[in-house]
Amino acid sequence: MNLISGDEENVFRRLIEAYFGCFMRHDLVGLRALHVTDGDFIHFDHEYDRDSLGLADFLKNAKRGFEQRATAGSDYAPIEILDFRAYADHSAALLVAALRKQHLSNGYLRATFVLSKERGAWRFRHVHFSQDPNTLAELAVAS
Repeated sequence: MNLISGDEENVFRRLIEAYFGCFMRHDLVGLRALHVTDGDFIHFDHEYDRDSLGLADFLKNAKRGFEQRATAGSDYAPIEILDFRAYADHSAALLVAALRKQHLSNGYLRATFVLSKERGAWRFRHVHFSQDPNTLAELAVAS
């Protein structure tokens, strides 16, 4: 895979922003459209009990999250992309990002996205979020 930059990188950045936008809008149809059509998708989340093995499981968990937030009168915190790298070849892409999410205890996440190209369109095959344990130490050193 090659490091992607410029307009090609922006395509991948927009896909990540669209992914986060679906959560902000509680858009299950939009989420489904961003993922592989064969349903072979794995999602590891930074929140308890949100990991998913398969697209159907992921969409079920997303719907549950939407319903819980609606009932509680809360919503998803906006996510800012702080740093981003995209690597791709003709059929697969790997995206890595450092993110800021306001409601987290340390506010920072690391993310990895694996995409497959299907009929000319990039689709999410795997997404992995984790809290960034390095950020607090880095912030302490910087202050």
